[in-house]
Amino acid sequence: MRYLCEQHPAPVLSEVWLGGSFGRGEGAVLRLPTGDRPAGDYDVFLMYAEALADYTPYQAAYDHWEKELSQQLNFKVQLRTPGSLQQLYQSTYALRWYDLCQKHQKLWIAPHSERNPVRASLPPLEVFNSLRLLFWCAGVILSQETLEVDDFYRVILWVCDSVLIASASYHHTLEGRLQNMYRLQHTLGVSWLRELFYLQQEAIRYRTEPGLSEDGLPKASALLKPFVYHAYLAAFTGIEQQGALAAFQTLKPAHLLKGFDRLDFLSGSKKQAGWLLYVLPFMMLPPEDWPPLSRLRPFLSLRLYRRLSTLNIEAQRELLRLQFLERWQQFRAVLRP
Repeated sequence: MRYLCEQHPAPVLSEVWLGGSFGRGEGAVLRLPTGDRPAGDYDVFLMYAEALADYTPYQAAYDHWEKELSQQLNFKVQLRTPGSLQQLYQSTYALRWYDLCQKHQKLWIAPHSERNPVRASLPPLEVFNSLRLLFWCAGVILSQETLEVDDFYRVILWVCDSVLIASASYHHTLEGRLQNMYRLQHTLGVSWLRELFYLQQEAIRYRTEPGLSEDGLPKASALLKPFVYHAYLAAFTGIEQQGALAAFQTLKPAHLLKGFDRLDFLSGSKKQAGWLLYVLPFMMLPPEDWPPLSRLRPFLSLRLYRRLSTLNIEAQRELLRLQFLERWQQFRAVLRP
């Protein structure tokens, strides 16, 4: 705290919060012969007395401070800011800020700040967060044939989170999400949700007891495709549809692009965003389930449509996969939960 306060002459810095798994009291610790060490990062959030119009100058400084603090403390520290407290509460429709407001630890409060500020009412968590998580998962799966155990279970947890968000049953703690997923899969009785629930239990055990699986072999990313596919469809058609492809295929472009302004990572034309939204579940399916080009036509530019029309199905899939990954690489820093 002394280091951070020295970088911020008062009264600019208002509060410092510890968020993430350690802020929620769910962080795992590795017990090593050399001493205990956090298994993950410490997510530290800096709150400012006044709203920030531009975070860029601060983030440039954070990169340097993170290196300094990580070297001094011998574990990784990540620094972020939502700006002021008012900006934070106005942004809680986004997952990372929603989680932070629900549970955190206050590490420091400036002398001039109110000790018990009135807490703003939090707006509901919006479904677009589900799409963000699934776009990230799809990029990880489509860019790598095998995943390290850590990445494999991280994707599982993000897919579970996306399902819970889509069903309005997300919880800010791992234990709460596990209980809600149990109720959801038990109520619906859908096989893919049951399988996902079992994997969620494995992933949480791995996360909270990281020493158990350090020697795990890489896992095939293809194992995750069915879950991303069903979760993505459920996010669009409603969880009660159980991820039905038929319901997804009947959606009009306007329905797919509803809330386009919230999907800022899809910057570009709406038609370009449309094909990214429409084609993703089909990339998770085998080639024999690839839709005819006529079904993709409303979402494609004329130039891309003409290019695809000269190719067979396998080549069409590969071209769109590469285009998807190109876009995913551009917005991966924005998408990462």
